[in-house]
This record gives sequence, C-alpha cells and structure tokens, in this order.
Amino acid sequence: MATSNLKIFNFRCFSEASIGLSPGINFFFGKNGAGKTSILEAIHLASSGKSFKSSNINSLLKDDNNNFLVESYNSSSGSITTISKELDKPLSIKLNNKKITKTNLLIESPSITTDNHTYSFTNETPAYRRKMLDRILFVSDSNYRIKWMQYQRLLKQRNAALRIQDITLARAWSQELANNGEAISDSRSTFLNSTKKNFNSLLNYLSKNHPISQLKQIDIIFYKGWEAEGLFEEINKRENIDVKAKTTTKGPHKADIQFIYKHTDAKHILSRGEQKLLSIIWTYAQHKTIKDMFNKEPVLILDDIKSELDNETFNIFLSLLELIETQVIFSCIEDIISSKIEDKFKGFKKFHVEQFKK
Repeated sequence: MATSNLKIFNFRCFSEASIGLSPGINFFFGKNGAGKTSILEAIHLASSGKSFKSSNINSLLKDDNNNFLVESYNSSSGSITTISKELDKPLSIKLNNKKITKTNLLIESPSITTDNHTYSFTNETPAYRRKMLDRILFVSDSNYRIKWMQYQRLLKQRNAALRIQDITLARAWSQELANNGEAISDSRSTFLNSTKKNFNSLLNYLSKNHPISQLKQIDIIFYKGWEAEGLFEEINKRENIDVKAKTTTKGPHKADIQFIYKHTDAKHILSRGEQKLLSIIWTYAQHKTIKDMFNKEPVLILDDIKSELDNETFNIFLSLLELIETQVIFSCIEDIISSKIEDKFKGFKKFHVEQFKK
C-alpha cells in the first residue's frame, strides 16, 4: 500500500517533518547523517511495525524525547496508519484509529526493504535468506502463513520433547510436522521457480544494453532442508541423531537459496558491486512474482543505492527502475538524478533531505 504522505515527530534526527510522496519513484539525497535512512526507516516501520536498522525501538526516539509518532496516509484507500511509542510502553499500531497487530500491518501494507544486509545476502547466513523468503510469502499467501505458523508450533513441541529425551512424545508430533513442512517447501519451491523465470527475463532484458554476462551465468538452487524424498521419512531416519542433538536437524527450517557461479558459491566470485546489483535484480524479480501470483504490490525501499556501484552498474539500476510500476523509494548521498534522467520516469519526485530539518 503506497504512502501518499508521511508525517514524523520526534523520530531519529527529526523533530517534525511532513513529506508528500509520489505513487511512483521517490528519491532522497543528502549528506551522511542528514536523515535519509531515517525517512526510509519510518516508511518501513509504517508497513511492518519494525525498524530495519535496530531491534531496540526506543533507539528511534529523538534525543531525550520520551515518545515518537509516525503517520502514513494512503490517498487511494483513504487509510491512515499510525505508529507511536512512549518510552515505557509497548509500540502502538493503529489502522484508521483501530489497534492492529504487526502481522496484520504486514499483510495490509507490505513492503520490500533492501539495506546493507540485503545487498550482500549471498554473504549472509541461510537463516537470513530463509527469513527474506518467509517474510514475502507470509504477507502474500494466507495458506502459507497458516502452514508456517503451524510448523513453528509443532517444531517447538517436538524439540521440547527431544530436549527431555522423550522419543515417544517426539514421535507424536513427527507426522503433522512433516505434512506442514512439505507444504511450506512446496510453496517456497513454486514461488522461487517463478522468481527465477522473472530473474532470467530481467537479465535478458538488461543484457541488451549492459555488460552483465557474469550475472547471467549464475545458477540459483533451492535446498529444501532435507535429502529424502519425504520429510516424514527423513525425520524417522534421523531419529537417533535428533535425540542426541536434542533438536530436529532436518526440515524447512534448514532450507537455503544458493547462488552458484560455475560450481562455486557466487559470493567468492562476485565483487561487492556485483553482489549488490544481483540483490537489486533478485529483489525486483521477487516483487514481480508477488504481483503475478498474489496480485499484491509491495512498496520497494532501497537504502544507499549508489554505494559500491560504479557508473555502469548504476546505469543498470536505472534501466531496471524504468520497468517498475509501483511505488519505489530510494536514497543516496549525492544528487545522482539529473533532469534528463528524471524525464524517463513517470511520477518522479526528488527530495533534498535537509529541507525537512526543523
């Protein structure tokens, strides 16, 4: 759900700011410490109830203030999301003045945010890559959301039984755990197969005008988290191992998405700039798949876009930007978008962050 107007009070380095956003492309620039990332963080907070920079919500308070407020207005739906926090109280999330949970906020106002971790996701842990995938499917697919929550509950119960070495109790959860686990894996596989097709189509499009031959040689492999044909068979086979480890050692909670270049992990081959570009293209491929499969259009948020991208690689990003039809919000230290470039995009707005400081 696109943000038409953003208001923030006592948030990070801002005492107060009101920003009218385009439903298309929005570009924020300004020197380090000016507040570019803070604005993107506020938009992300209004779509998730979380910061992409810190797990400590109180750290979002400006200076010595004891409360902050973020208000996001969508002109198409007429809805207002309000996120507020007082120092000694839980985060308050309201949609049209009615309290909602973080889960409901994620479903109502999905966004895909890329930051320094996402840009180097090939270097991140399998758990991080799983989390990226699960978050997308969790907010897009209600059936996946149910199966995922059931699986987490069952996994917790089986692991609790394993910790006390009660194999009979652990077995009681195995079949249902396997059923939900295979459903989760099937959904992941279907989504990733469609995303791979969109990813390859994007590479073919971009390669017409840009040198990206190295990225075109990357193979994307989904490891579901177990080797046997069925998860129940795998769980039974590894029962003694699980008892010794006191945890369930195989299943979708061990899945991974691997990016391979000529039989080698791509993180060992690609430069940091190429890894960042790979992340951006993969993110857009996921975005397109969400739209194709679930008819949802998450806001794309890209922080510090120019860092580690040379001019040629940045031009590839601009070519990709021409394809995006939903709201995009990105930032950079310098004003890297000339009036000539602006003319290529419909609904483009540029903001110098210093103008919002009060």
